[in-house]
Amino acid sequence: MVPGRSPLSPDPGRRNSRDDESETAPATIAVEEYPSLTTAVPLFTLATAVGVSRIAADEHWTGDVLASAALGVVIGHILYRVHARPSDNWSMDIGSGMVQITRCW
Repeated sequence: MVPGRSPLSPDPGRRNSRDDESETAPATIAVEEYPSLTTAVPLFTLATAVGVSRIAADEHWTGDVLASAALGVVIGHILYRVHARPSDNWSMDIGSGMVQITRCW
């Protein structure tokens, strides 16, 4: 802890780990498309190695890496399901640099 700074204030030497979603989401999509251990093991091992290397390099907090990885898996799963099996109540709109996934109830 740095003297004179609140323990709840962000550490300027560390970044948040939103980038970890960029490894786990494509891995999840690929494993959904090609469901086998020969696909899952290398892809998730690579995604895990990236997260561990960021923790080891003291660039990210462990909890942030785990939360971002979980979010990446959820995002990958949703994107695959919407794309692979579109139904009447799901829509994916791409415009102005944003992807919007909506479900009508």
